[in-house]
Amino acid sequence: MLLAASFPLTLPDFPLPEPWGPLPIETPGWIAAAGYGQVPWLALLALIPLLEVARASMSDLEACLWGYLAGVLWLVPHWLWLLTFGWPPVLLMALFYALPVGLYALLARRVIATGRLGLIAWGLPALWVALEYLRSFGFWAYPWSLLGYTQARSLGLIQIADLGGVFAVSFVLVLVNVALWLVLTPLAGFRPRLGHALLAAGLLLLTLAYGELRQSMSYARPYAQPLRLALVQGGIGTFERWSEDRMTDTLAAYVAPSDRALVEWEGELESRRAGAAEFVGPRRDGELLVVWPESVLPRSMDPRREERVPYQLPNLLGGHDDAALLLGAIGRPLDDDHAQNGCLLVQPDGEVSWPYGKVRIVPYGEAVPLREVARFLDYPWGSYDLSAGRSAAPLRWRGHSLGLGVCFDNVFSFLSRRQVRDGAEGFILMTNNSWYELTSGVRQHCDIDVLRAVEYKRPLARVSTTGWSHLIAPTGRVVAETGVRCAGLITPAMVPAGGSTVYAVVGDLFAQLCVLAALIMSAGVLIAGRSEGLL
Repeated sequence: MLLAASFPLTLPDFPLPEPWGPLPIETPGWIAAAGYGQVPWLALLALIPLLEVARASMSDLEACLWGYLAGVLWLVPHWLWLLTFGWPPVLLMALFYALPVGLYALLARRVIATGRLGLIAWGLPALWVALEYLRSFGFWAYPWSLLGYTQARSLGLIQIADLGGVFAVSFVLVLVNVALWLVLTPLAGFRPRLGHALLAAGLLLLTLAYGELRQSMSYARPYAQPLRLALVQGGIGTFERWSEDRMTDTLAAYVAPSDRALVEWEGELESRRAGAAEFVGPRRDGELLVVWPESVLPRSMDPRREERVPYQLPNLLGGHDDAALLLGAIGRPLDDDHAQNGCLLVQPDGEVSWPYGKVRIVPYGEAVPLREVARFLDYPWGSYDLSAGRSAAPLRWRGHSLGLGVCFDNVFSFLSRRQVRDGAEGFILMTNNSWYELTSGVRQHCDIDVLRAVEYKRPLARVSTTGWSHLIAPTGRVVAETGVRCAGLITPAMVPAGGSTVYAVVGDLFAQLCVLAALIMSAGVLIAGRSEGLL
């Protein structure tokens, strides 16, 4: 439960009879806003009870069962936002993804039983990271609840993500847990245990010092022209069945604020030009990119057929030669047989293109495995499944290079890495969070953005249907943010970032080394003393 509370968590209200009123819940480090609560620092000690139970267990099976129970108790409240679809998805996902926690407790018991403090202190964090990394692959891949995401607001701690990704942050957190547990548990001598705890404290201090250094640096590309964004949050859901009535309401919600942003932008340009009337030579005023959320319009948008694109979109840009509209859409950019969840780019001259199709399709959310068996499942756009996009190439528009993503794409860091290596100077994520009845899920998704920005030292802009929408600086700082469950418009300037990070070059090498260490360690503790039986 401590682990669950270290993530954004939906908590029930506890009404009390008058005159006491509602029960306040306040803790040092408490974050509470818009229907969720979180105590991030609990991640520094939440694993201590699990480690002690693993040590005290009388058998591998007992330790595994305790670990599995801990995983279920963590993940059920963590995924309560899935209650939009009822209790079965929440319970099934918790029961499945708790399995790695049970395996961790089993292997932790074996490692602790060796009594080798160095192996315990540094091997147990590597083992946790290895399991986090391995569950990022396959059809079950869902690297959502990684421990490092709890520290999205601890900017000094998460800067090491540009070395080893979010997995490096998870490693430090588990290391602190193990160090504290070593001080408290009656295992071997106190002085050796204290020595490893002090080494862990030293690494934590180095991590924080590195974080301060990286936050003080600038990541803007030299002589880069900032790109003004207009992130339009319409405040209406897109989970209902498609209809022309919804098309009218949606266009009304998005066209008006977009037009307002365009008019204000033109006013800024006129003022700038008037102030630079004496200037002689080539001049670039800058550009405005209006961005709408994922699958925002209730119609299949086919860039191959202009009549499928509402006339309001090119009309919106009339007379604004320095602007363009990027909107999430479901369409058939390649042929009539394959629909994608991607985005359209509408130019001032009316040209429409399809720069990106979502690479990671959500099972049972956008496509149904074994469709012949699960014919009863349907979507707002109809009964057909969506296909994955074939390219993650950045959008190149008027000198800017932007890595694009749709909703679930931001969970997979390797997609962002691919875009950075192809020249992306910033990220834009379009998402539809309107179907989350509980905002804890929205906040968990937003926190992932912070780590993506820090890993590659690139600004990241998110635009959502009902919030939150935000711009994240390369250091993870929130530059601008809307509310949630409302309409909103923010017009921040995205400064293109240059250079590279260690993580962009080597990828998940740190996590892969943890996997290698975990394999060697597990083989040693599982096989040791059993050679007679094997031979």
